[in-house]
Amino acid sequence: MQDILRQLEEKRAAGAAASQQTFQRLYDAADRAAEKKDAQGVIALYAPSVEAVQKDGTVKGYADLLSAAQQMFMLATSLTSHTAITSFSAHGDAVSVVQKGTMKITVADPTGQGQKPMVIENTSTTKDEWRKGSAGWKIVKEVVTAENMTANGQPVGAILGGAGAPGAGIPDGMGGASIPSDPE
Repeated sequence: MQDILRQLEEKRAAGAAASQQTFQRLYDAADRAAEKKDAQGVIALYAPSVEAVQKDGTVKGYADLLSAAQQMFMLATSLTSHTAITSFSAHGDAVSVVQKGTMKITVADPTGQGQKPMVIENTSTTKDEWRKGSAGWKIVKEVVTAENMTANGQPVGAILGGAGAPGAGIPDGMGGASIPSDPE
């Protein structure tokens, strides 16, 4: 009997690992889309009804996330993105993921006044709730739990008056985001 239970536990663990790998591949695809400045490819992770809760409690929707990604990609001259799952839990057609994302964006001249390029670096952690539907797995809720953003090595708020500030070069809605999953 113990052998059967052990085998069942091994199969369950193997299934969970495969599922986590599936979700990591989804995040990886979104990272690649971000690096190509493909807003639709990034936003493909999200359900149309997504609720993206920012660090300050503001809730953004699908259209907000798409608009922010499009704005950011228009400004970026180069971009790198990496997302890693730090916690994974699957329950049927529902999955909870905690992920840490890092993004580095170079903006040629964020003010349009002949300034040097600005390098924006963002590290954030989100809790993403996924559901499986007719369109496959989609993020239905995302909560930013931690974030750190710098511009040219300085905290964004100190330099720009806050993420998303007018003229800051950081679109409101994506300031605290590893684009696939922690928009701010």
